[in-house]
Amino acid sequence: MPGSFSAPPPYSSSQAYEAPQAGPNEPRPWFEPTTTPNEYAAPSSPEQGHLWTRNPGLFWLAVGIAALLLIAIPISIFQVYSYLNRPTPTKTLDTFCSALVQENYPLAYEQFSPNLQLRLPRSRFIVLLAQDRVVSCTHGSADENSQSPHANLKLVHNSQGINSDMVRLKKGADNQWKIDNVVQAR
Repeated sequence: MPGSFSAPPPYSSSQAYEAPQAGPNEPRPWFEPTTTPNEYAAPSSPEQGHLWTRNPGLFWLAVGIAALLLIAIPISIFQVYSYLNRPTPTKTLDTFCSALVQENYPLAYEQFSPNLQLRLPRSRFIVLLAQDRVVSCTHGSADENSQSPHANLKLVHNSQGINSDMVRLKKGADNQWKIDNVVQAR
């Protein structure tokens, strides 16, 4: 009868579709698996579940450790960075010497404390150094643990004149070390 439909045959699991198998010496298409179904591992039983399902406390311990590391590592990196870049008396003296040799007198003057700047005006400092420029500047080590560290400072001028001085440094309110006093060494 036209327009009539018949029901499809009932589903039967015995009618499983199987792709034609290639012979042992025939090449297989790239999309055909090289394993057979019985080569796969059997599913695990609930008693053999994932480590997290067997012991949820272990999962939360791992999450806690990961969170702790995500917090602790950046803090540690910041602390190391801050320590390495902290102001020190030696860095102040390095900046001072470098500025003198490069004739950057304003930068050298900035290494003086406000107290020393009051006693030695900027213009006088620049005029004194411009008359006989510094060709070499070296300094001794300053004790960074002291409240008022001292260091030797040796300036060699273009005229071959040598100044051997003792400088005292002081930490300012901004936590920066500044040269607070210069005395001719004996």
